[in-house]
Amino acid sequence: YSGSAAWMYRTAVEYILGIRFAGDRIFIAPVIPRRWPKFEVTIRHRSATYEIKVDNTARRSSGISSVMADGAAIALTQGIALVDDGKLHSIEIVMGEPAKESKENVS
Repeated sequence: YSGSAAWMYRTAVEYILGIRFAGDRIFIAPVIPRRWPKFEVTIRHRSATYEIKVDNTARRSSGISSVMADGAAIALTQGIALVDDGKLHSIEIVMGEPAKESKENVS
């Protein structure tokens, strides 16, 4: 065996579902077929469990319009901190046109 199955799994998780780990953070940036209305993934990180639900009713192949982590709206630019607390955590992502960040002049 050449490890092809492991590389296929990594390709699917990281590049299609867009789930990538970096240290104690998780980054999510799906690139999926437009025809996928949603997908769900459950991930264990040490003693914690993360349920990730991605809603694609907008029928986009990429782009995130909103992210909720445990009921609170967050920005994904810094990723989501992973904690080792033995709890179940919920991450809800809605694909769509990314929200515009306000650019205020600071003098």
